[in-house]
Amino acid sequence: MAFINSDQRYGGDSMPYDFRALWLCPNQLRVVYLTTVGDPSFAKWRDTLIRVFPDPSFKPGFNFISNRCRATVSSREFVEQEVDFVRQHEREFGHCR
Repeated sequence: MAFINSDQRYGGDSMPYDFRALWLCPNQLRVVYLTTVGDPSFAKWRDTLIRVFPDPSFKPGFNFISNRCRATVSSREFVEQEVDFVRQHEREFGHCR
C-alpha cells in the first residue's frame, strides 16, 4: 500500500483544502483512492496525480475512486481541465474506471 498526501493544507482559514491519494498493490484491489477537502485548484489536483504515476506500487489500469464529500462543487472549467488531463495521460492511467 502506498500513500501520498499533499505537502500541506492550502487556502484560507475558513476553507482549507487537501488532496490525498492512496493506492493498493496490484495483487490486491488495484485502486487509487483520492480524497478532496475544501476548494482545491486544478493545479493541486494535477500535481497530486502526477506524483502517483511514477510510484513503483502504481500500475496503469488501477481504478480510481474520488471522494469529494467534503469538497466544494467543481466548476465547469475545473472539470474540463480534468478531462483534458486524463486524455493527455491515457498511457499512465491505462484502462481504468
